[in-house]
Amino acid sequence: MLSSLRKFSQSEIAGQRMKIIKMYEQYGEKATIEAFGADRKVISRWKLRMKKNAGRLESLVPYSTKPQHFRTVKYTAKVVEYIKGAKR
Repeated sequence: MLSSLRKFSQSEIAGQRMKIIKMYEQYGEKATIEAFGADRKVISRWKLRMKKNAGRLESLVPYSTKPQHFRTVKYTAKVVEYIKGAKR
């Protein structure tokens, strides 16, 4: 179920994560894993994020998974043409 959370809006994801945390605190790890598929490590990470942000629900919104750095081409078109010619 956790992977399917990305389909919803940010506030819905945060609300669902809060439900998971509350269920974990109330019923324990086994029931939470059976109901949501969220284990102790994931829930602990979410709780730590909330603690660092003064318990705000916005802290449970997922971070972007977009790469921060991209590779750039470091050779010129002349080099590419030379290699193509050498292969022929």
